[in-house]
Amino acid sequence: MANPHTAFYKGAPNTDKINWFRRADLPSDNVFDGLVTATEFREGLGVHTLNAQAQQSFETKTERVSGVILNCFLEGATDAWLDEKPMDLGRHPNKPVMLSLSAIDESMSFRRRSAPGEYVRKVSIQMSHEWLQEQGLKIPQHADLKSKKQFRADWQATPKDIQVLENLASMKGFSSPITHLKGEAMVLELVASTFETLSEEEHVVNLTLREQIQLNRVEDLVQTPGPLPDLAALAKAGGVSMSSLRRLVKKAHGCPPLTYARTVRLRMAKQHLESHSATVLQAAEFAGFSSPENFATAFRRTFGTAPSTVKRR
Repeated sequence: MANPHTAFYKGAPNTDKINWFRRADLPSDNVFDGLVTATEFREGLGVHTLNAQAQQSFETKTERVSGVILNCFLEGATDAWLDEKPMDLGRHPNKPVMLSLSAIDESMSFRRRSAPGEYVRKVSIQMSHEWLQEQGLKIPQHADLKSKKQFRADWQATPKDIQVLENLASMKGFSSPITHLKGEAMVLELVASTFETLSEEEHVVNLTLREQIQLNRVEDLVQTPGPLPDLAALAKAGGVSMSSLRRLVKKAHGCPPLTYARTVRLRMAKQHLESHSATVLQAAEFAGFSSPENFATAFRRTFGTAPSTVKRR
């Protein structure tokens, strides 16, 4: 049986919760002014929406259980940390609406903080690994896999996705049979869209042994600190012509060689900033950018936030 809790309140929310909503995650009296919902449609599939403004400081320190969460911030942002690493969740001013899928295979510490006056309109869809397996859905195992225990992918929402998300965020609850069906249908539509997008981005690669060796040499050069290599340098490292290089990287990573190299360097720089092992200037040099300004522009375009912000967090 589903356990919905819905509140349009300045007071206390209903304390019914689904498995991954622990009591510590729920705001206490007078924290939010607006709409907050949390509903389990079926075992292993639920949604949490927030369309409200924080009236006072709110911080939770809890544990996120194993599972998958699809997040979308239509407006606003929130400070959150998973395993003490910033999650960078939110929609930044003048930026497109983004969807973010994160999955963990074991419980991790989770911390979230809201400041007074903070307004957030967001939708979070929770899925258990068991439910995904029942649907025949799998988390892609491509370059965005950060470790064997954690996965995250981010992409721009389509206009159709945004319309569904807006409808979900505006619903006052899912307790009646009709609203329950409507809410579940919208959630399933977003889940289907998500895995369709991820399957398009996941490139099934069948490389020959020779191609794999060539690709490994190219990837080693890309990951070596220093100036960002050009096409000629990458082709020389792989022992291939530039046209063969383009075909090889496109086949393996689904993008042009220089786009792949730039993305890898930016991700590596972001990891250094998150671990506080480098300054912004050092991260720019590590990524192969000639100036911090160019680095900051590329970083914001890729991650939607400034490198200095990631460093401060």
